[in-house]
Amino acid sequence: MTPHEEETIAMRHDSVRGIAVPAREFVIPRTLAGVRLVREIGRGGMGVVWLGHHDMLGRDVAVKFLLGAEVREDDPQFAVFLEGSRAAARLRAPGMTAVLHADVVEGAPYIVMEYIDGPTLARVLHVAGAFGQAAAVEIMRRLCETCAVLHDEGIVHRDLKPANVMVDAETSLHVTDFGIAVAGMDPSAARPDCGLAGTPQYMAPEAFDGVASMRTDVYALGVIFYELLTGAHPFTGDLETIRAAHREQDLPAETLRTRGVGEPVIDLVLRSTRRDSKFRLKSARHLLEAIERLPFSRTDLDRAYTDVRGAALRCRTGENTAREGDITPARSLYDHVSTIAARKRAETPAVGVLHEPLTPPISAAALSAAPVASAPGAMPAPAETPPGAAPQTAPGTGARPERAGHGLDAQGAKPVIEVPPDDEARDFESWLRPSLLGWIGAGVFGLILLVIVIMMLISNR
Repeated sequence: MTPHEEETIAMRHDSVRGIAVPAREFVIPRTLAGVRLVREIGRGGMGVVWLGHHDMLGRDVAVKFLLGAEVREDDPQFAVFLEGSRAAARLRAPGMTAVLHADVVEGAPYIVMEYIDGPTLARVLHVAGAFGQAAAVEIMRRLCETCAVLHDEGIVHRDLKPANVMVDAETSLHVTDFGIAVAGMDPSAARPDCGLAGTPQYMAPEAFDGVASMRTDVYALGVIFYELLTGAHPFTGDLETIRAAHREQDLPAETLRTRGVGEPVIDLVLRSTRRDSKFRLKSARHLLEAIERLPFSRTDLDRAYTDVRGAALRCRTGENTAREGDITPARSLYDHVSTIAARKRAETPAVGVLHEPLTPPISAAALSAAPVASAPGAMPAPAETPPGAAPQTAPGTGARPERAGHGLDAQGAKPVIEVPPDDEARDFESWLRPSLLGWIGAGVFGLILLVIVIMMLISNR
C-alpha cells in the first residue's frame, strides 16, 4: 500500500433507503479539520459513520458523511443538512450529543459529533430481548425528555430509532445523528418540502411523502416504544411493504396484550402512532407528559431500569443472552420457549382437550430478512406468540410481569387509571367514555342538590 493510499479512504454510495441509485465514489482524506479517521462504525441509507480522533483536543469523535446529498443549492437534502447541523450546533442539552463541526470534503457533506463510548439502544435491545413495561416506560421517559428539548427549540430529528440512541457507561441515553434534522419548525405546522428521508420502519405515513413535523418524530417514538415492549419491529419486509403497512394498518396491539402489557401503555403507544397525524400527540413534550401520568411509581421505574443497566453491561463485556440452539439475539427466550411449546402441543395434543389453532412459527428466512435501510444490528421480527402463552422475559434481564396494583388487575388487563387523552388527539374511541356508575353518581349528586335548594326555599318562607 502506497503512502497516498494510506492517507485517503474510498467510500461508495449506491442506495438510498434500499432503493438503488447511480453509484457515487468518494475519495476522502483520512485527516479532516484536525480529525484523523480511524475506522467505520456504522452505515445507513443516507451515509456512513466513522470513529475519528481529534489530535489537537486528544479526544475521540464521531464523523458522519452524508453521501446521499448533492452539494448544490437546489438540493433539498443538502439544504436540510446545513440548517439541521447549524441548529444542533447551537443547542446544548443533557442527553443530546454535541455537534462540533460540519463541512464538505470532496463533494461529501460531513458532520463531526461528540463520540459516546457505549452500545446503541438497538444493540442493547438486540441482546436483552423485549423489556418489561416498566423498564420500557422509563427508557421512553428519558428519551422523550431529550426530544422535548429539541421540539421546544423547533428542531425535528426525522430519524429517531434505537440505532441513533447511544447508551454510555452510566447508562444515560444520548440522541445522536442530526444529519437530516430540520429547524425552525412550529409545533402545529408541517413542512412538506423536506424530501424522503429516514428509516422506513420508524417513518410516519406522511413522512413517505416528504412531510416533516414534530408529529412525525412522535410517530417514530411510538414505534420505538412498541419495539421496546415486543423486541421486534411492528412491520417488516421490503420498502413498499413497509410503506403500505404504515399507511394502511395500525400497530398490532394484540401482540402487546399477549405479552401482558397494560391497557394504559397500549393506549399511549397507539395514540402516538395514529395514521392520521391530526389525532396523534403533537410533540415529544406532550408524549412526555402522558408518560408521566402512567400508573407507575418512581420506585418501580428506577428498579426496572436495572434491567437496562444489566443489558448494557453485557453489551460492553461482549456477553449475549442467546447462546444455544436456534435462539438468535433478535429473539427473546420468551419467543423461543413459546414456539417450542406450541410445536409440542401440536404434535401431542392431550386426549379430550380441544386446542385452539396455533400460530405457526415464522420461518428462519423471515427471521433473517434484513430491514430496509436500517442501521447495523437492526433486528428481524421474532416468532408470533401463541395465544394464551404466559409472558416471560429473557434470562438475566430481571424484568417481571407487572403485578396487580401497578395499573393492572389480577389478570393483567384492566387499567386502574385511565390516561387522559391529549386535547388535540381525541377521536370517538377516547373522547367521551363516561361509565354507567359515573352517570348514576352524577344523578344522585344532582338530586341531593335539588333537595337542598327546595329545603332552603321552604325555610325562607
